Amino acid sequence: RGGALAAIDEAVTHYRQLAEGNPGAFLPDLAGSLNNQANRRREVGDRGGALAAIDEAVTHYRQLAEGNPGAFLPGLAGSLNSQAASRIEVGDRVGALAAVDEAVLLRRQLAEGNPGAFLPDLAGSLNNQANLRSEVGDRGGALAAIDEAVTHYRQLAEGNPGAFQPDLAMSLNNQAASRSEVGDRGGALAAIDEAVTHYRQLAEGNPGAFLPGLAMSLNSQAASRSEVGDRVGALAAIDEAVTHYRQLAEGNPGAFLPDLAGSLNNQANRRREVGDRGGALAAIDEAVTHYRQLAEGNPGAFLPGLAGSLNNQANLRSEVGDRAGALAVFDDGGKKTPDGLRARLLAARAQWRIEHPDDRSAGIESEVIDDLRLAVTAADRSDDLRQAGLARREIRSMATQIGRTDPAVKQTLRERLPGWVLEPLSDATIDTLDQWISASDWATREALVRLHMDGLLSDHGRELDLALILYPEIEQLEQLHELVAQIRAHGDAESVLAAQRDLHAHQDALVAWLTTRTWQQSRQIARENPGLLTDPRTLGFLQAVSESPAGRQHLAIIRLATTRALGDIDDIYDSITDHIVAADQAMACLDRLDLGTLDDLLLAAPDLASTPFTGAYLLAVSAALRPDHPHHSHASSLIDRAAAEGTSTQRSAGALRLRRIAAREISAAALLTELARRLEPNGRDGTR
Repeated sequence: RGGALAAIDEAVTHYRQLAEGNPGAFLPDLAGSLNNQANRRREVGDRGGALAAIDEAVTHYRQLAEGNPGAFLPGLAGSLNSQAASRIEVGDRVGALAAVDEAVLLRRQLAEGNPGAFLPDLAGSLNNQANLRSEVGDRGGALAAIDEAVTHYRQLAEGNPGAFQPDLAMSLNNQAASRSEVGDRGGALAAIDEAVTHYRQLAEGNPGAFLPGLAMSLNSQAASRSEVGDRVGALAAIDEAVTHYRQLAEGNPGAFLPDLAGSLNNQANRRREVGDRGGALAAIDEAVTHYRQLAEGNPGAFLPGLAGSLNNQANLRSEVGDRAGALAVFDDGGKKTPDGLRARLLAARAQWRIEHPDDRSAGIESEVIDDLRLAVTAADRSDDLRQAGLARREIRSMATQIGRTDPAVKQTLRERLPGWVLEPLSDATIDTLDQWISASDWATREALVRLHMDGLLSDHGRELDLALILYPEIEQLEQLHELVAQIRAHGDAESVLAAQRDLHAHQDALVAWLTTRTWQQSRQIARENPGLLTDPRTLGFLQAVSESPAGRQHLAIIRLATTRALGDIDDIYDSITDHIVAADQAMACLDRLDLGTLDDLLLAAPDLASTPFTGAYLLAVSAALRPDHPHHSHASSLIDRAAAEGTSTQRSAGALRLRRIAAREISAAALLTELARRLEPNGRDGTR
């Protein structure tokens, strides 16, 4: 994936340069490559980069479709569909819904004119639209969209079941969920029964591809049958789902162990419904084992599942009279469990005690407080800030809950637990902190600090400390806390704010410079901010991201601007945007044996290395002069490539330059002379 991303990044760079010079010819290629870049960035987890790429692709396709809708409307619709997926991944549900709504509108228009080509796309977008409408709470809109998607996929599957039966099965599964959400249990059951039928048929022919879908639909079928009172049918469905998920998890635990754990939890519920407590307990015990393993590796993803299964396990043990066993399920069984996870398990046990009081015990509050104290200690030890924060907020919620019942209990809580557990956090402070977190620029944050300066340095300051304890994972709160600490330490708010203002101005200019879409814009920002490229902070930031192609390129520009070896900033940008200028500069570097500048030039203007003759020639000479160069042993093959690509004039001039350098660099003279001989028009290959 990393190699694919590097390749598409380079393609986007080339197409952007070509589109700047000839948009009519190359803007479609740029839009297509940006769409691919978005997909590659999503694959490696770069959600922000994926969104930036697909947003730009949509912009270009929209411009192209305005001029030629027949050619580019399909591309615009496809990129909008991808944009919706990227926006949902970054949490922008409203933006995602707007994108998919437009995609549906365009694809409906296309399908009306050419259903054979575009009806599948319309059905897919409708399926996505249904999912997004459900996520924003529009259940009616979600049902309307998925009903239409099912209609289209049914029509397509009748004509070509091999191609579209899987899509029909998937959309029926989603339709069942939508019908269940609006209370149509009968309709949900009919849809999921049909989905199971299709998935079973598909899995018989290709279990590797469709057994996961069958298992998933059986899990949903069990829930639907339970909702209509068919407990026996529900149990049969979940038993089969567990069987399939167990088989899948044996072959690929990384992918299917979470599904096995979830289906076992559901199986326990179904067995409990038919009175089979022993079978229910066996199922939930296994579910807990799997969820505990998963949560230890990824608590953020699997702790909710573990907490739910532990709660079910405790309830089942309590129902058979084993209260001690019920409480023991929340224990980690040793010290290997991460502290953040242990803190939340202890908090879950405290919650279970509150919900299931022991009539024989008069000290339920004391037992709850004991669990909360242990949870506080574990949270304080945790290196996982998110889990520590979640645990503290759960502790605080439970302490508030039991403290309301009795003033004496509340006093005991104050005496036995840290002050932050019951210390109030005012609405005014919460509002201030929310504004700070949501502010998108330093000017807004500075105005907020000035407005609330007195409070932040007094009562709000103490509440800021409390907020940081409760939300240690929120980086913006740490930044505000550090800012207030600096103001207190210096006693001069103006100097601290001025320093922050300068820091953020530099960061804004740097981000603008690094994210421009054209070299013309990049040059303009560099001109408007003459100190940006030579600022040590810029160098430090780029060194930290120098593993990326863009990071290496901009770091080379910084070094060239600092040394001024190529001239001023315009000379540098001329070399980046004009391969002839770059070639002249590179040859001048060779003439003065300035290999460091040559290396930076090749990084700043990467197209130079692929320029016929010039690229291979520069690499060959540079490698020949340095025994430690990664291409040193390939210098001869590189010069042969240059000979094959160059004109007679280029080869003669190149050979002459090699002999002049050989006369000055005695240690490399033999190899340089050999390269000159191979390059000359009457060299070894006989080319004239």
